[in-house]
Amino acid sequence: AAGLIAVVDDDEAVRDGLEALLESWGYETVAFPDAETFLENGLARDVTCLLLDVRLPGMDGLELVAELRRRGHYVPILMMSAHGDVSTAVEAMRRGAQDFIEKPFNVDQLLVVVSRALEASRLRRENATLREAEVEGLRLIGKSHARTTMKGKLDRVARGGSRALE
Repeated sequence: AAGLIAVVDDDEAVRDGLEALLESWGYETVAFPDAETFLENGLARDVTCLLLDVRLPGMDGLELVAELRRRGHYVPILMMSAHGDVSTAVEAMRRGAQDFIEKPFNVDQLLVVVSRALEASRLRRENATLREAEVEGLRLIGKSHARTTMKGKLDRVARGGSRALE
């Protein structure tokens, strides 16, 4: 399996159907009836893809996207809606969703969209790992004037808490 896919939908039949379909493709899944239960479960960091209904009791899907981004969770989010219209799709993407799927699903399209989201998740994690390794591996060597000047500048920027090097 290529990670953990979460399904958040208040319709039990949709949750069960998606779980069965995703598991038949070899994915590990977990499902929740609403946004609050998903957040309380604490799995947000472990999920590699989130299938999220727009209309939910309590916090709706768009609010959950914003909340996850606010908390620094950048899991690929696929918004689902039976009430899908262009403005909702645009708003979902603006808030950070990766894609938008209309119910009822086209199974082939769903597989493509989920595969694409999982690839995006894999690349994001790989990139973060490489960035960490790069920072740990960054050693300035030598005694030249240019090296000393650069080291001084880097130290000043680092102490200042600036985002200049990001």
